[in-house]
Amino acid sequence: MSFRIALRFVSLSGRILDLMLAREISYAVSTELVEEYREVLKHPKFGFDAASVDSLVDGLAAGAELVVPYPQRDVISNNPKDQFVIDLACAANAYITTGNAKHFVGYERTVSPAEALDLLRN
Repeated sequence: MSFRIALRFVSLSGRILDLMLAREISYAVSTELVEEYREVLKHPKFGFDAASVDSLVDGLAAGAELVVPYPQRDVISNNPKDQFVIDLACAANAYITTGNAKHFVGYERTVSPAEALDLLRN
């Protein structure tokens, strides 16, 4: 199953992914975030083959601004495993778009996929 077909079921995230892959929006990644995407998407529960995951993640990385995050002292994630995402967002002066906002409650620019699409429209 391709990622685009799979994400059509989650249409808002799928729209954002399409915009990213078409390079119609700017976004930032770090090496750590790219590797997390790769690791998570290769988990057997998703059923994606490794070559498709690598192709997607490489495509996303190629269209992104690569940012070197720096540790934050003022904004701390309530999930220590996700702190690197806040560090990246602060370094890039970017929004965090997630369906799991509870891990980023300390970061004021955390938005859902629906909110991200609204921001892009305005």
